Amino acid sequence: MPQILIFTGSPGAGVAIAACAAALGMASQGQKTLLVTLGSAVGLGALLGTDLGPRPVEIVTGLDVLAPDPNAELALAWEQGRKQLPDAVSRLGADELPLPAGSAALAGLLKLPALRSTYQRIV
Repeated sequence: MPQILIFTGSPGAGVAIAACAAALGMASQGQKTLLVTLGSAVGLGALLGTDLGPRPVEIVTGLDVLAPDPNAELALAWEQGRKQLPDAVSRLGADELPLPAGSAALAGLLKLPALRSTYQRIV
């Protein structure tokens, strides 16, 4: 089971820079590390100089970065579960559903169990 390190604070560059520095440090020590952003991927992507997305991307040796897409995650979950709902509700498209507050964080956290065997550290 990987060690999970969570950085919290006011949204902005400070949290991203601290988390990125920690993840780079762990990777430089030979620990396979995953950096997950639960907020906007744009800022972290700009900091790292690459586009981020819902699949892990290798930034440097030993460090991958993941930016879950809450809209895509909700759409997938909706498609998988809609057959079990009453007909009137199941006709709704995923793009018609509201995206609840905190869904970006939830999308990221729900990906961790599937990735935990690949990484020694998750930031």
